[in-house]
Amino acid sequence: MAKFSTSLSITLLCVLLVVVEVESSLDSEGIVLIAGNSTILSQNNSFELGFFSYNGESGYLGMWYASLPIRTYVWVVNRQNSVKNLTSAKLRLKGQLEIIDSNGIRVWHSENIEKATQLKFLDTGNLLLLSDKGDIVWESFQLPTDTWLPGMKISGFQFLSSWRSAKDPSPGNYILRLRQSDFGAFELVFNNSFTYWSSGKWDGTTFPNVPEMSSSYLYDFKFENPFNSSAFFIYTEVSSEFNLKPLTRFYVDSYGQFKQYSWSSQNGNWNNYLSQPDANICDVYGLCGNLGFCSGSTFKPCECLTGFHPSDDLAWESGDFTGGCRRDSQDLCYKNDMFEEIGVVIYDNSSSVIFPADRNLCEKTCLKNCSCLGLNHDERSAGRRNVETQPSGGKGDVKEDTTDEKWFFPPWAARKIIEGNVARIVDDRLVGAYDTVEAERVALVAVWCIQDEESTRPTMGTVVKMLEGTVEVTVPPAPQLLQALVSGDSFHGVRDDTNQDPSTGCNHSDDSNHTATGVEEITISNQISSRMRRR
Repeated sequence: MAKFSTSLSITLLCVLLVVVEVESSLDSEGIVLIAGNSTILSQNNSFELGFFSYNGESGYLGMWYASLPIRTYVWVVNRQNSVKNLTSAKLRLKGQLEIIDSNGIRVWHSENIEKATQLKFLDTGNLLLLSDKGDIVWESFQLPTDTWLPGMKISGFQFLSSWRSAKDPSPGNYILRLRQSDFGAFELVFNNSFTYWSSGKWDGTTFPNVPEMSSSYLYDFKFENPFNSSAFFIYTEVSSEFNLKPLTRFYVDSYGQFKQYSWSSQNGNWNNYLSQPDANICDVYGLCGNLGFCSGSTFKPCECLTGFHPSDDLAWESGDFTGGCRRDSQDLCYKNDMFEEIGVVIYDNSSSVIFPADRNLCEKTCLKNCSCLGLNHDERSAGRRNVETQPSGGKGDVKEDTTDEKWFFPPWAARKIIEGNVARIVDDRLVGAYDTVEAERVALVAVWCIQDEESTRPTMGTVVKMLEGTVEVTVPPAPQLLQALVSGDSFHGVRDDTNQDPSTGCNHSDDSNHTATGVEEITISNQISSRMRRR
C-alpha cells in the first residue's frame, strides 16, 4: 500500500498533495491521486490540478491558478484524448502518471522510462515525477501547452501550442518556438509551416522586434546557447520592493497572437502588456480560413461576406474560424455574381496582377475568370487611372510629371533615397529649413517599411527606435515591385509565375501555389485558399 509523508493532509473533498511516495508493493490500481471532481493543490496553494470540461462531454486534466476569481488554465495534458465521463475519470500514479477513463482504459500517460515513485506539485506550477532515488524522471514544464510560466524553457523543439478555440483545449493551428533555421529568434508559425511573425535575431540582450523586453524591472530573461540546436530561452520574475512577485504569464491565444499578462489584484483581472503581431489581429496568418474576411474586431474578427457562409457552423460559433467560408451556391462561378464594396483589403495566399483600366473593365475581366476572387481599384480625382503598388499596405501618393510619359512618385523617391539624394524628394517650399540628418533617417525608414518580404520590414517598436536614433538605420535594398515599376514593366502588368493574357494583363491560371499580396489600385486575385483582410 501507499504511505504518505507527514506533510500531507487529507480531507474528504480535496487532497493537498506535497509528496507521494510509492512502495515497491503496489496493487493493480496504483495510487489514485484525483477521482472525478476532486482536485489537488500545489505546496503553497498557488496552483490547482483537476479535471474540467466546457461542454459536459469532453473532459481534460488541467492546471489553473487556485486563488484567482477568474479560472485561468495554464496547462492541459490530454489535449488529443479527452475523457467522456468525468465523474468516473481518475489520475493515478503507477510508475507513470496515468489518466484512466470510466471504462478503465488508459487515455494518457507520462512518457518517463524510469519508474516514478514520488510526485511533487511545486508552487511554480511544475508537476514532477521522481524516482526512488529522488531523481526527476518527468516534469510538466517539459510538456507546455499554450502558456509559458516563469521558469519554463522554450526551445526549437519545446514550444507553445494554441488552443483550438477559447473553449476547446485541443491543439490549434499556432505555435511559438525558437526559429529552427538558426535558433536565434522566436517565431509564430501557422500549421507548422508558415511563419507570420518573428522577434528578430537576438542581439545579446534583447530581440529587436520585442522592445518590451527592455523592461528589466519586470523580468530576468536568459538565453542559453543561442544560435545552437541546444538553445533555450527562460525567464523569471523580478521581486518587488516588498519581495513580492506578481502573477504573470505569456501565452499564444487561439487567435494566433502571442501575449503577456500580469494579474492586477487591485482591479481583479489580467492586464495585457504585450501582443504580437501588434499592429492588427488580421496580420495573423490563416485566422479566418479560406474565403474568410478579417474585419479586425476584437471579439469576432472574422466574417463571411454576402453569398458565403461558414464551412463549419459549430466551429465558427465557438471562435474557431480557420475552416473559413464557402459559397451559398455549390458552383464555383454563378451567373448572377456581383461585386460588393468592402473597402481596401489585402488578399492573402493569392496571385495578383496589376494593369491600368477603368473599373468596368476590371469587373468584366474578373467575372470571366472563375478563379478570380475580387479586385482593388482606385480612381484618381485628376481623371487619370494609374497603378501604384504599396507592398507595406496603406495608401500612397501619385504625382504627375509635366511630360506625356507616365511617371510614378514612389519608385522614383525610393531610388533617390537609396542613392543618398534625399534632398531631391523634399518639398521645395521648405527652402532647406529642415534637419537633413533627420530627413535622411525618416526616408530610409520609409523604404524599409515597404520591403517586399514581410520578415524584413521593421515592427512599429523598431521603427520608433529608428526614428529616435537609438537603432542604426542602414541603406535598404530597393523593393523589387518598385524596381519593376521603374523599369516600366508595371505599365503592362506585373507578372508572376502563372500564365497571363498579354492583352489584358489578367491572370488566367488556377494554380494555388503562388502567394502574393493584392495591392492598392487594380488587383485581380486568383484564389484557391485565401482570405481577405482590411488594411
